[in-house]
Amino acid sequence: MSLSVVREIAPLLAAGALGVLAFVGVRALMSALQVHGAAGRLSRLAGESVAPADEVEIGSQAYQVRLAFARFGVDAAGRESGVLWAMGILLGAALVLLIGLLGYPPLTWLAGPIIAWFVVAGMVSGAWMGMRRQIEQEVPTFLLRMSGTVQAEANALSALEEVGATLTPAGPLQAWVRRFAARLQSGGRPAMQAMLEEAEAISPSLGLAVFEISRLWETGGTGYPQALAQAAENLGGILDGRAQAEAKAAGAKRAILVVLGALVFVTAMLLHNPTLGASVRSPLVQLAYLIIAVWVAIGWAQVNAMIEEATT
Repeated sequence: MSLSVVREIAPLLAAGALGVLAFVGVRALMSALQVHGAAGRLSRLAGESVAPADEVEIGSQAYQVRLAFARFGVDAAGRESGVLWAMGILLGAALVLLIGLLGYPPLTWLAGPIIAWFVVAGMVSGAWMGMRRQIEQEVPTFLLRMSGTVQAEANALSALEEVGATLTPAGPLQAWVRRFAARLQSGGRPAMQAMLEEAEAISPSLGLAVFEISRLWETGGTGYPQALAQAAENLGGILDGRAQAEAKAAGAKRAILVVLGALVFVTAMLLHNPTLGASVRSPLVQLAYLIIAVWVAIGWAQVNAMIEEATT
């Protein structure tokens, strides 16, 4: 291998090595600072959304990783960390290559792995939020069908099993309702309390549905079909308003992406400007570019988290 070729690939190898170190450092730091919310205390789920082997808590990091990669046909059960690291490193390497091809100086290539970490973390949390939305969207239908079924079927557990079979096949709510019914049959009243806590942590709407069913199961009475129907109507109105908020949030995200795209285009043009190119490649300016890129990635992640929290 000639010396000229070595000189050409040396910056790429150095940037790749530094990029991996940056990815490792950022991921370790963010993992240390991560605070698990109520979802981390959820009970176990053996549903069809994740690999059934080696069950994990709903909402835990392992559960979210399985859920995210299941959408791509990848079974991450038992090897969540390895799959997550592999995705981060591959995406980081791709971003480093892209940044280099756009003409950015070597120091700014370190932004690739850092941005990759935020992208992978967003993909994982987005899968969890998406599953919660799927459940919430079907809860009003679930309550309406329960309202109609309990009028003909006095046994609440039988009605629950019957309605569960009519929900979206292989959907997250159907899997959860089937497990809910099985737990009630085997565990009785203590199981009801545990499932109520789990439902409330997944979604307030699901928690309300389980609360109504628990009252029906424990006390019975002729007024519960009407109560279930009323709850379904109220939740339907809330979800309609939330859908409008999500549409506005999607518009805001697109606007942010347009701004980021314009920023990348402008900086790339400056790098190829004969007059400004040399000054842009100075170490101080490269460091400024790196800081800006990382700050933008952090800001994008924070904005996404705020939007998800407000619309979930």
